[in-house]
Amino acid sequence: MTEEMTLPKSKLRAKRLRAIRQAVGLSRQEFADQVGVKKSSIKNWEDAFYSGLTIKGANVLIDGLKNNLYVHISLSWLMEGIGEPPIFPESILNSIQNGIDLNKLTEEEIIQQELLTFYKFNKSAIDMIIKDNDLAPMYKEGDYIAGSRLFGVDTKKAIGEDCIVETLDRKILIRNVHFGSKVGKFNLTKINSMQISHENIDLFSAAPIIFIRRHSRIKNKT
Repeated sequence: MTEEMTLPKSKLRAKRLRAIRQAVGLSRQEFADQVGVKKSSIKNWEDAFYSGLTIKGANVLIDGLKNNLYVHISLSWLMEGIGEPPIFPESILNSIQNGIDLNKLTEEEIIQQELLTFYKFNKSAIDMIIKDNDLAPMYKEGDYIAGSRLFGVDTKKAIGEDCIVETLDRKILIRNVHFGSKVGKFNLTKINSMQISHENIDLFSAAPIIFIRRHSRIKNKT
């Protein structure tokens, strides 16, 4: 059982907030000054006191991060861990990546660094490399894709989305997810044809695809 399935949501929000503060390299007081809240509020949110971070507090953080630190975070990611991961300015991103000079990396190494950053801020992340063109034109051979896994009742948030799906027998598929005709069950459809490939099944997890990177060497192959 993963940590995401056992920890309260308030503690998961606290972990995401703490990861953001540590990524920008600020103490609680410095971070509080930059985003425009009290240090005590940051402490309470990071320690998940009093139910932890609220939507009102999250919106203040999001505005402060964007306006003062140039870090862009969505409300859905900060509160629920879903959607696009944080976007950092280049100076902070380089720091996260241990000072690696991106100009000296190959394209594949840059993609791997982006995936490492994605995993840093999406603890339930999963990724794949597309092996063929069966899913073209949406996903092509050589594409790197990733998403943040949803478990249990949260799986319903993946309805209508292209997902990296894990079945109960741990098969990994790329499918669009729909409600099944039976309560608590799901139908999976193929990306291109929308033909049902799996009907009324249980899922271990479903990760809406929110990270796509195309390798130019593969993209331009004739």
